[in-house]
Amino acid sequence: MNQAFDDVATDRELEVLSWDGFGEACRDLARKVVASDWMPDLVIAVARGGLLPAGAISYALGVKAMGTMNVEFYTGVGETLPEPVVLPPFMDTSGLPGRKVLVVDDVADSGKTLAMVMKLIAEYGIPGDTDGDGVANEFVPAEARSAVLYTKPASIIEPSYTWKRTNE
Repeated sequence: MNQAFDDVATDRELEVLSWDGFGEACRDLARKVVASDWMPDLVIAVARGGLLPAGAISYALGVKAMGTMNVEFYTGVGETLPEPVVLPPFMDTSGLPGRKVLVVDDVADSGKTLAMVMKLIAEYGIPGDTDGDGVANEFVPAEARSAVLYTKPASIIEPSYTWKRTNE
């Protein structure tokens, strides 16, 4: 386990999510999406924290199309870059124009990562690599909503779907 995490974990109370709790949280988020009468065509995980919840939510929704958006922001526990940065590789987005996209992350902590991803999709679409060279060369328009397991009070964005609000 990461020693930095062990050091921080002893300094303050943290929310601990069991594997059983994780499954229930993802099923509950999927229920919220279904109850909103909006169904995504594609689920995008914000890597790395959103990978597992996105997979579980896509299974619960029956959505087989998935992608990832690699974003670097946290460099350690409680340590960040000044702003989030989108990293390659980029998705092949050639078949996505006009699709509904559910962007999934684990936590909207400061909310900067999720806000940047949602703004990018709203303004430009989903960054994609249509010629296979690893460089984003096209932005495909999409309608997007977001889902997170946890939203913290300091988040600068209000996700479309949140399982739990916490400061721990």
